[in-house]
Amino acid sequence: MRSSLTRLVTVAGVLAGVAALSACGPGDDGPGEDAAAVTFRPVEAAVLVESAGDALPPEVEGHEAADWFAAGDCAAEAPTGEGFAAACSADGSEIFLLGATALDGTDVESVEVTRDDETGDAVTLTFSEAGTQALADLTEEAVGQPQPGNRIAIVVDGTVLASPVVQSAITNGLISVFGGTGDDVVQAIADALD
Repeated sequence: MRSSLTRLVTVAGVLAGVAALSACGPGDDGPGEDAAAVTFRPVEAAVLVESAGDALPPEVEGHEAADWFAAGDCAAEAPTGEGFAAACSADGSEIFLLGATALDGTDVESVEVTRDDETGDAVTLTFSEAGTQALADLTEEAVGQPQPGNRIAIVVDGTVLASPVVQSAITNGLISVFGGTGDDVVQAIADALD
């Protein structure tokens, strides 16, 4: 089974509605010229848009992104700054305060999309040596943290496509995102790195 070769990261949330940008077949190499637009960041705060007007998470109180976060308006431009970014999920249901970029798509050596009628599509990313270390550091820090600090965000062009809960440190340089997120999300991640 594929999971014997990779650490399974359980993807939280339903991230539907992401349009695939172009076809990408199994075994495609990455990263493409837009790979820097893909970032991997720690999740510092996350709330459902419908409850954004309620009390702010402590991580957001007093932060320069607090007003945007409280408004919960994914149509408004999300603030970014030194060591942080605010972003929405692809379906607009969740808003995030994200920490500094830990690694980006230029750290990805290869991208493989696997088609499976039973479990859905999967995208497996293989990282460079530097990317493997950065991914290990990012996931080691997330393991065992309370929600939402136990999640990392895969961000493409300022939108969170996936925000997996990290179950264990990923030290082998491989990460797989499975079809439970929606096959369009899997394809969009692959396309951004193609």
